[in-house]
Amino acid sequence: LDTPAKPTAALKELCERWRDSGLFSDMIGPKKWRAEMYAVYKDPFGVHDYPSAGQDGDNLNFAFEMERSACALFGVVTYRVHLSTYQEEVSSTGKKSMKLWIPTRASTKSKWPGCLDNTVAG
Repeated sequence: LDTPAKPTAALKELCERWRDSGLFSDMIGPKKWRAEMYAVYKDPFGVHDYPSAGQDGDNLNFAFEMERSACALFGVVTYRVHLSTYQEEVSSTGKKSMKLWIPTRASTKSKWPGCLDNTVAG
């Protein structure tokens, strides 16, 4: 497991096997599986230097990737960024108001389907 691609492939195969067998179904079962790879770094506070195509990763802080829903099984803490959008307006009389953009999640989402959401998150 001397390059980032090798632990990525090993964890992918292991987690898919667990998912398909029903092991840890409350965390990585078919309804919980996100099909979203999460980058894991050697130093989480260091530079996030995801390797470019053909780069071996030896001198990078990037360690490997794994399925986001399986991260907690391995003690990997995941982080996201959320963005809320607002628009400030001033009427012709000088009265200020603010409009918030609050989207609704798709009904097909595995987490909080149909609920109010952030404008952008990831």
